[in-house]
Amino acid sequence: MNRPHISPIFIRLLTFSAFLTLLLWELAYADPPYSFCPNTSADYRDDSPFKNNLEQLLISLSSNASSSKFYNTSTGNDTDRVYGVHMCLDYVTNENCGKCIATATKDILKLCPYTREAVVWEELCQLRYSNQNFFGQVNVTGNKQQYNLMNISQPLQFKYRSVVKETLNNLII
Repeated sequence: MNRPHISPIFIRLLTFSAFLTLLLWELAYADPPYSFCPNTSADYRDDSPFKNNLEQLLISLSSNASSSKFYNTSTGNDTDRVYGVHMCLDYVTNENCGKCIATATKDILKLCPYTREAVVWEELCQLRYSNQNFFGQVNVTGNKQQYNLMNISQPLQFKYRSVVKETLNNLII
């Protein structure tokens, strides 16, 4: 009985394909989450009241995400008080907002362990907490500049092109 012969070229192609698949798999996960974890000396410990307050805050933010795309709250007192906010993109359904914030809650603890301040950006939402009250303040510290790598397939058919052009011309003047 003859056994099928496997060509060395086939083996090389199979090995290369497996390597390429693994490489592309890793690149596929190079997108969010993005995080900002300021390096401060005021980190917390496992047995601290701040940790308990942070856990309560994250539970509150996560449980409110499925009914509101924006929510802020705080828990605790004095130096152990934690302020937090979640925001989802406007076009995201409440259900997907809830899922995004649930993911962000896990990611923020994993990406910024034991920090008293952190921000995590997912694809559709943002989650932030701090020991400093940031409510009502504009703060872009830690924001990440990202570029859209997608192409517009037919830029001449851009619906508001004349409005954009006029606005940009007015800015120049």
